[in-house]
Amino acid sequence: MMLEAHVARCFTKVATDSQIEGLREIYEKLRKAQRAHDRVNMLTLIGEFNDYMANVVDNEAIRDTLQFLNARIASLRATAIEAPGRIEASRAEVDEIFNAIVARKPKLALKAMETYVRSARDAALTRVASSEGQAPALSKGWTAALSKGGTR
Repeated sequence: MMLEAHVARCFTKVATDSQIEGLREIYEKLRKAQRAHDRVNMLTLIGEFNDYMANVVDNEAIRDTLQFLNARIASLRATAIEAPGRIEASRAEVDEIFNAIVARKPKLALKAMETYVRSARDAALTRVASSEGQAPALSKGWTAALSKGGTR
């Protein structure tokens, strides 16, 4: 979460108008996939959205770390997107991220990305807990533990 939020903040600071338009193209495709509930395309496009920002920021260490982490959490992203209401929530969250970027508000972009990642994490944990027959309260405990000491 911290890396993705940092990338969103940095992108907002350094991106040219042309680069923001490049991100807009991915954003518009993502919105279309969200409206169609096309989960496979959504997962691909969210990856493209984040990769595009990381490439513009051009920090090799961050880009490599994010690629490694994203490969490790791909199944959690897929799990999160299956949670009831998650597509609609993610649409609003991605809107917040993109609007903050367009407005050139780096702190807001950072906070919006943090919200998006936390919400996806919470949705995945709740879905995993319910599929394992656990009470949803257990996933809230996991969420609290992760909020205190861990991130994505």
